[in-house]
Amino acid sequence: MSTWYPIEIYSLFIRVCGDIEVIRPLRLSDTLNRISSHLELRNATVDPLSSNFPVLAHPQLESMLAKSGITIVCPTKEPSPASNPALWREKIPQTYLFTTQTFSLMAEAHLDLNESLTDHLERYPNDFLPLTNISALWIAGAAAMSHAIQRPFGLLNPATIVSFTAQ
Repeated sequence: MSTWYPIEIYSLFIRVCGDIEVIRPLRLSDTLNRISSHLELRNATVDPLSSNFPVLAHPQLESMLAKSGITIVCPTKEPSPASNPALWREKIPQTYLFTTQTFSLMAEAHLDLNESLTDHLERYPNDFLPLTNISALWIAGAAAMSHAIQRPFGLLNPATIVSFTAQ
């Protein structure tokens, strides 16, 4: 059984909103971390994060997004709690400050006991990092504009992390 979940995807200068198919018992993170280098979205719209960055796209029934261009993925509604209990493991939340090429964010990463974030990122270098309690600020280079994001859950592309610090 599959379910289509509304998500928003933040990249360097755009936000893409659309629906992604999650096939049960997989979770959103499992769907993002599949081997494919692209994500398929339904009913996608593209919005600029800055008025100085025009977007020439129109709403699309089906769109493909390159995972390499994604910084943060956030669901816009809570996934149903019917996920596979066998996939659940006790993890320890730790607050981190992350800097990416375009975002400064504070969030909680949930790691296995006795595992550091460095260990996790080195073990799973291509897997999007699940985060909770996200407060992020998009900072445009010279434009002095910003875009604030606060979400209960999201996934961060580890390839976009420039630095991180435990709090």
